[in-house]
This record gives sequence, C-alpha cells and structure tokens, in this order.
Amino acid sequence: MKNKIYLFGIFLLLVFSACEKDEHEVISIKPEATGVFVDTRDGHEYKWVRLGNLDWMVENLVYGVGDFVEPYYNIDDPDDKQMEDFMRNMEIYGGLYPYDIALTAAPEGWRAATDEDWKNLEQVLGMDSDELDKEGYRGDRQGELMQQDSVGTGLCMQLGGFFNYYGTRRLTDYMGVYGFFWAISPEQDEAEDVNAIYRKISYDLPKVYRGTTLKIKQMSIRCVRDAVKE
Repeated sequence: MKNKIYLFGIFLLLVFSACEKDEHEVISIKPEATGVFVDTRDGHEYKWVRLGNLDWMVENLVYGVGDFVEPYYNIDDPDDKQMEDFMRNMEIYGGLYPYDIALTAAPEGWRAATDEDWKNLEQVLGMDSDELDKEGYRGDRQGELMQQDSVGTGLCMQLGGFFNYYGTRRLTDYMGVYGFFWAISPEQDEAEDVNAIYRKISYDLPKVYRGTTLKIKQMSIRCVRDAVKE
C-alpha cells in the first residue's frame, strides 16, 4: 500500500512539473522578412514584418488624423494641454478611425487588416483553426505574441484604446490598457449594418478577443499587404 502511495506521489510530482514547464515555455516566432515603407501621402515611414503570406506594418496607421480624421479629444473645446496630449498619444498609439474611413484609409498597395487577415495571423501565431471563427477571447498566447518587439514577432501592437460618443459627450477609453483594431469584413460593409468586427488585445491577457461593435466608434488600424516573395 505504501509503495502505491509513493508511486502515486511521484506521478503527481511529474505531472505538476510538466505543467509548470509548459506554462513557462517560451515561444519564439520570428518574421520571415522585414522592411520599410514610406507613405507618399504624408511622408510617414512604417516598418513592416512578414508573417505567413502577409506583410504587417509594425505601428498603427497615423494618416489623416487631425485632418479628415477627427482628433480624439475628451472635451469639445481643447486647450493647449489637450493638444499636447493628443499629439503625444498619436505618436505613441497612432490614429483612431471610424469604420467607414478605415475602409479607404490605407496607402496604395496596402489595406486595413480584414477579419481574414487577422485570422491568418492568429493561425500563424499558433491559434487552433477551430477557434478562429469564434467570438470572445480565443487562443492562448497570440495576444502576447502580437505585442512583442523585435526580440519576437516584431508586431508591436500598440494599445490605443478607442474613441466613442456617449450622447453629447466624447471620451477616449482604455488607452494603454487595450488595443482595439478594426477587422474589415465585406459582409458588414453595407451602410445599413451598424456593427463591424474588431479585435481587442490587452496588456495583461495573452488571448485575443474577437467580436462586433458600433461602426461609429474610432479604433486603430493595422495595415497589411499580400507578401511578394522573390
């Protein structure tokens, strides 16, 4: 009897050790290629990384913010401090765009990432195929991998929050906490459809959220293009 208890104890210890090792296992996924793209519309330079069959910009789009894209102030009559905060936030997190503008905001040769593009990336980063079309939090470490800098995937997903309207009040929410990214979908581009698909990434959760929300909200854009391999 004592031998059985002893052997069972060893078995539990081995199982626990295996789980602990797996929990802290380091996953390293490196881009297949890297490069730089200059948006001729404003001269802004974007680095990009190649993962799977797509090139992903490694920062959120900034084109048109303060011009045809409304600045994300929290008050209607911004003072100098609000202007300074806005400019600093845009440099860190990029712009926040409503869905209709996201459809055409990307530079020539690129596009705002579609729902299929996001699923492609998630699968490259190890998400099970049976989770890709689900809503809510999915995967295990894909959200964490998306935030890695050049020591990992290089995607550097910035957590810019979102800009929303609450009645007559405007408010920027969750900046530095969550990244909200449009996931363009042809099925939801019709004007009468008020909702669209998006992704949410958190600073403290390794999974990736997939869901729908109102198109009038302003969110980040990550641009992609089909990789041209030589």
